[in-house]
Amino acid sequence: MASVRKSITRKGTIRWQAVWNEPGLSGSTRQRTKNFARQSEARAYANRMAQEIEGRSVGDPQRHTVARYLQRWHATLAARNEHSPSTLAGYQRNLRYAIRHIGHIPLEKLSPADLDGLYAELLQRGGVSRKGKRGEEKAARPLSTQSVLHVHRVLFTAFERARKWKLIRENPARDATAPSVRRSPVRAFTEDEVGRLLAAAADNPERPIASS
Repeated sequence: MASVRKSITRKGTIRWQAVWNEPGLSGSTRQRTKNFARQSEARAYANRMAQEIEGRSVGDPQRHTVARYLQRWHATLAARNEHSPSTLAGYQRNLRYAIRHIGHIPLEKLSPADLDGLYAELLQRGGVSRKGKRGEEKAARPLSTQSVLHVHRVLFTAFERARKWKLIRENPARDATAPSVRRSPVRAFTEDEVGRLLAAAADNPERPIASS
């Protein structure tokens, strides 16, 4: 935690102190300060020191791959018993799509660009290959935009937990470009349709007008 405080020297000069705590070797903390002439400079330095100290505690000593981490995350969800079996099954299905393509990447090295590449790959041929009647392999089928969006949402949640567990500094899914689902445009009534509806309403005043 870092802060800024105002101090006055013996000569009456105003000084701004950046204040932060640094962890010691024995688990204790010690307060550190640095003086600046401007409040903005002190605040910027205090924030930088806070981020630096927080970054020292971030790391992945177990060297998870993306596949290993996602499996661990899903197992944790199942153990907490806070989600229905159908929800967990849906998560598992979406995680499998991701693991097939990016599971080998070290968790610490996963980037937004890797996820953008994943989404593009899934949109082109992300589905599981299906066998024909004679057992021949068919080409992998594309996933729908909606399905890929579900993959992105699950990955965002999973990697956000990795950030909170301090395994990674940033959630790569936050800066990845999620696929957007096109919505069907709403069709307005034509003048002819409006006229027919008004005529029908006039002929049947007690009958509600049906909506399209």
